[in-house]
Amino acid sequence: MNSDGVVQAEVLDIRSRVNSNANEAGLLGLALHPDFDSNGQAFLSYTRTSGGGIESVIARYTSFDGGVTLNPDSEEVLLSVLQDFGNHNGGQLAFGADGYLYVGWGDGGSGDDPNNRAQDTTNLMGTFSRMDIDNGSPYGIPLDNPFAGNELCSQGFGGADCPEIFAWGLRNPWRWSFDSESGDLWAGDVGQGRFEEVNKIILGENYGWRIREGAECNIPSSGCETHDLRDPYFVYDHSQGQSITGGYVYHGSAVTGLDGYFVYGDFVSGKLWAVATSGSAQPESELTPENIELLETDLSIASFAENNAGELYVLDYSSGKIYTLQ
Repeated sequence: MNSDGVVQAEVLDIRSRVNSNANEAGLLGLALHPDFDSNGQAFLSYTRTSGGGIESVIARYTSFDGGVTLNPDSEEVLLSVLQDFGNHNGGQLAFGADGYLYVGWGDGGSGDDPNNRAQDTTNLMGTFSRMDIDNGSPYGIPLDNPFAGNELCSQGFGGADCPEIFAWGLRNPWRWSFDSESGDLWAGDVGQGRFEEVNKIILGENYGWRIREGAECNIPSSGCETHDLRDPYFVYDHSQGQSITGGYVYHGSAVTGLDGYFVYGDFVSGKLWAVATSGSAQPESELTPENIELLETDLSIASFAENNAGELYVLDYSSGKIYTLQ
């Protein structure tokens, strides 16, 4: 127990495997198997050194002591992606209500996605992937994934469209979650020089990066083809903030009038907002969702968390402190 009365216990130490030197690298995600109580399986997302570069890894670990610790020697690497640059690794992972494991990947880094990874579906960068980790070797593919039936891209690349892909065209999905009531997947996608996006991630959709940023052309700067692109659900410009951090659709009771709103923040400006998700079954291009500014803070909002009662926590990167939303 530390001086603040918080109990600390070491569950797993893999510092020797993790490279956290590069910008936006390190241990990036953890998801417990839906049947963790019985099988003791947990899934980690982290970056490691590969040659002279950074490689993103999705690995399974198992607990052999009833969930008290995860055994470092039990590691089974399911999937790895050699990144083009050190940043834009995405890295969050979570289980959906369908029991499949979802992973959000950045576009490989640098500016303007120089290798056009997010529009090239023969690699996993700039995508959301979805895998059946209870079947197949090293995993199976849900039959309704857009490119199901193709050879696995378990090293990040393939000779055909990657069957792991659920949706694509993202720049760097930084923190996302499933609505605990509807099951919808909501994400914050970090922008480049002009816009930050809130996206409802839908099976088989292309979210447009690097062709456009927000709803405006990026490459080319005008006259870009947008016919097959999914519009962002909500956009704010860089007069409001410069790096979105996605959160959760609120279903708690501590904050009245906020039920059904996607709560999110900005790492640079420290602002907290909530955007209404009601009516989100309509085409996004026809929506003008209500967006509420909740707070202006001096926090570097890096992530959010949700407890079993639907209440939310805000994680501050600068201080390492966790705050409650109330």
